[in-house]
Amino acid sequence: MKVYRAASAVLAAIITISVSAQTPPRSQISGTVTSVNADAKQIGVKSDKGDDLSVTATDKTLFLLMPPGETDTMKGTKIALSALSPGDRAVVVGPTPADPKVWTASAVLVMSKSD
Repeated sequence: MKVYRAASAVLAAIITISVSAQTPPRSQISGTVTSVNADAKQIGVKSDKGDDLSVTATDKTLFLLMPPGETDTMKGTKIALSALSPGDRAVVVGPTPADPKVWTASAVLVMSKSD
């Protein structure tokens, strides 16, 4: 019985480690914001390759306004989804989507159109 409990504990530990190690791969895509629907948490983006993308935000999505030319996210300022405007530049970061035209954003880095 002691061997069974020990084996069960080891198996549970191995399963826990393997599940926690399986984080989905992250990807990013950049483009120009074409539409913003803050109520639906949706953003339309025209990618730099010319594809029309649908981006969905969650309650955990981080939106950062980046200063012109800056790549250090620590220098970004947190903003709300509603602060985005068509014409803004955006880099969408999130899990690699099954459909490359439909993204769920973990973070959106934004440079305003006026910058």
